[in-house]
Amino acid sequence: MMSSSPIVLLVEPGDPAALCALQAGTGYELVVAPSAPEAVEALRRRPAALVIVDLERGGLALAHRVREVEGSAQVPVLFLATREQRPPIEGPRVDVAYKPVDETLLRNKVELFLTLTRLEHLAAMFAGVVGHELRNPLSAIMTSTQLAMKRATDESVKKPLERVLRGGDRMARMIDQLLELTRLRLNGSLTLSRSQVELREVVEHALRAARDAKTRFQVEALGDSSGSWDADRLLQVVATLVCNAVEHSLPGSPIQLRIDGRETGRVELRLHNVGPVLPPGLRDGHFDPFPREETPRPPRGLGLGLFLSQQFVVAHGGSFTVESSEGAGTTFTVELPRT
Repeated sequence: MMSSSPIVLLVEPGDPAALCALQAGTGYELVVAPSAPEAVEALRRRPAALVIVDLERGGLALAHRVREVEGSAQVPVLFLATREQRPPIEGPRVDVAYKPVDETLLRNKVELFLTLTRLEHLAAMFAGVVGHELRNPLSAIMTSTQLAMKRATDESVKKPLERVLRGGDRMARMIDQLLELTRLRLNGSLTLSRSQVELREVVEHALRAARDAKTRFQVEALGDSSGSWDADRLLQVVATLVCNAVEHSLPGSPIQLRIDGRETGRVELRLHNVGPVLPPGLRDGHFDPFPREETPRPPRGLGLGLFLSQQFVVAHGGSFTVESSEGAGTTFTVELPRT
């Protein structure tokens, strides 16, 4: 019977003290991989909660290789290193234990990583449950409002109902984004359902649901817009950009959207609008879904949607960039390889 304890994967154990310390630890199952290929194979069989690698035994290259295994993109990595090696510490999912190893300190670091992982999973699961529970009452509100709109004849009644519908649409998008973020945090990576897709058709679909699309959007399509992509993910990307452009541009100003498929290997989608300049963090392409209080908060509705859009595009092997300045306005550019 498979253990339900979290897996701690120790790769190429070259330090007896580290191995001894980990074997004496509790609350996890220690898996020892004598080589890099065996470590990758172990991760494919069962995801690890923490991977420990020795920097002297090719740990940096191995850490990159580990995170390329499906489902392991977000796995925390603990480096064993000498103080002279100065291991690369990048982000909250990486740490270092210096040699000679202090066994108590090493076990404490492992316990801290496992506790943080459990808390993150609980938070993600809670967000997912909340998102699902919000769908039913929101659906009832939207259905009732749409029915009232059909029967209303007085403009003084229609206008508030239209505001309810717009607010409901925005809430539905936020719930979808919350659920996507939950899946991303729980799985550590995105699964794509690829098929032959026309980006032009995806854009047309997104525009049909957009407010003022017929009067404000100037669409230009050049060349072949087809590729092997996940249609649902791309629709979320385009819908996010379209809705943000409508909400954050100057009222009544034109919004330019261009699909350029003239190159053989890729298709480019570019959306430009005139409006307030994006905060510095967003202009740098750092779309933090939950910005810290000391950093400038993004305009309402931008952070989470743009973060997910960037993740969807990167999962396709593409790029997602933004330029924003006074006078020139804001331009989002999505580049997608066809295959």
